Amino acid sequence: MYENINDGGKIMTRVAIYLRLSQEDEDKLNPTDFSQSIQNQRLMLENLTYKNGWEIYDIYSDDDYAGSDRFRPEFQRLLKDAEDKKFQIVLCKSQSRFTREMELVEKYIHTLFPIWGIRFIGAVDNADTNNKGNKKARQINGLINEWYLEDMSDNIRAILKSKCEAGKHIGSFACYGYFKDDQHKGGLIIDEEAAKNIRLIYNLYEQGYGQTKICQYLNDRNIRNPSAYKKSLGMKFKVGNSKGGQSWGTSTIRSILSNQMYIGSLVQHKKENISYKSKKQRKLPKEEWIIVENNHKPIITIDQFNAIQLLLKRNSKPNKTGVRSRYGGLLRCLYCDSPMLTTTSHGERYYKCRGKKVHNNCIGSFVNQKHLDQYILSEFQSFCAQYVNKSDIKNKIQIKSTKKEAMEDLKKDIQMLDKKINENNKLIRKIYIDKLKDFINEEDYTILSEEFRMEIERFKKNKEIIENDLLIVKNQQIDIISKEEIVNKCIDIKEVTDEIINELILKIEIGKRDVKTKILPIRIYWKF
Repeated sequence: MYENINDGGKIMTRVAIYLRLSQEDEDKLNPTDFSQSIQNQRLMLENLTYKNGWEIYDIYSDDDYAGSDRFRPEFQRLLKDAEDKKFQIVLCKSQSRFTREMELVEKYIHTLFPIWGIRFIGAVDNADTNNKGNKKARQINGLINEWYLEDMSDNIRAILKSKCEAGKHIGSFACYGYFKDDQHKGGLIIDEEAAKNIRLIYNLYEQGYGQTKICQYLNDRNIRNPSAYKKSLGMKFKVGNSKGGQSWGTSTIRSILSNQMYIGSLVQHKKENISYKSKKQRKLPKEEWIIVENNHKPIITIDQFNAIQLLLKRNSKPNKTGVRSRYGGLLRCLYCDSPMLTTTSHGERYYKCRGKKVHNNCIGSFVNQKHLDQYILSEFQSFCAQYVNKSDIKNKIQIKSTKKEAMEDLKKDIQMLDKKINENNKLIRKIYIDKLKDFINEEDYTILSEEFRMEIERFKKNKEIIENDLLIVKNQQIDIISKEEIVNKCIDIKEVTDEIINELILKIEIGKRDVKTKILPIRIYWKF
């Protein structure tokens, strides 16, 4: 802080000099030093202060802060000192150096500063609150600065979205299991140390381990969780309100098990800022995520990933030992459609109707797991023995091939429409700038911008139609399961395994054994 200057007993006018350089300014030396622009601002404002015979109270300087950031540390200190009336003038290079938000211009420059007895001066743009005649000019400058912020935010958002759609990773940190590729900007390479743990998690879950049991397994072996692992590599990584421990939690396990990144799909644009004025973010619905398939080298095979998703969807709970039931989430009572509970007696596992106690009209269902295994094995072997329709097999394969080609064509159409939408948005921004520079008049701007917006709406409607078509084709592709593949893979099975259950069965309905005939009703819903 500068010392007070007393000129023959007369107290001189005290000035607070505020300097700001934003991240978008180009004339910077390097990230660790004050920029040349900051030094130039300081020299110019100091000279102006001395020329007018004012006293410098203090210099407040925010380097690498945007004009929309309300929480700049020196900016906040300046406002506090202004409220305490420690100086009479706030001197900046321009009004935009103080703030680019119209709301703050009105709040401080036009309202609170006059109440506190403070004069605001912008040296370059002639903003001066002592000059009542240029208040409208200051307000217009405030609006232009506000528009600049909004346009810049839209431009940055469009650029980032374009990078996402091009398969470029834009995050500060790569997903656990990958490193950012230094050789190819926006690329990802596998981190084998972390990838080993991801494969372990998938294998354990497929073997029947519950998410809590997997956490215990990893914690017992002192394997660091993703955030602790990244910090161990020297990364300044922080997740939400994480306490910084290295223990695993079930939410982390579930996130890993459902993350498409591990099959080579780049998943981004899951969140966005509420507005250009706020750093708060909102979660986007899945249909707005940007997913680029086959973008990088996978850690997990698609077959294993899809099998895991079915297990997660079934939401079967593990038993007391932390291991999931083979049929968990698949069994339903034939009479009341209630899910079936797992119970163990004398080393044998049984399933019984959960709803028997609450449904008065339910007679209850009950089955021994060994009996169920044998029944499923017998039914499937019978199917394989009877299945000989080779022409049907060829038809299925041909249909799958045709659907795949249709999907590729529809994706290309969507990419073309996205390109046209982006081009029209750029044209709107260009004519807006031309209007500000008086290259075109207001009437021409209105006509042109309206035409471009109509084109954008037309492209968006066409895109929506094509996206619906693509969704239909995708669903058809999923529904078509080649019976030949199933037979070839499972025809020689000798026992029922978790993998077979997960791959072949949608649902099983169990009844109650008939006392006279000894028949136990079992109804299997196959995936084929």
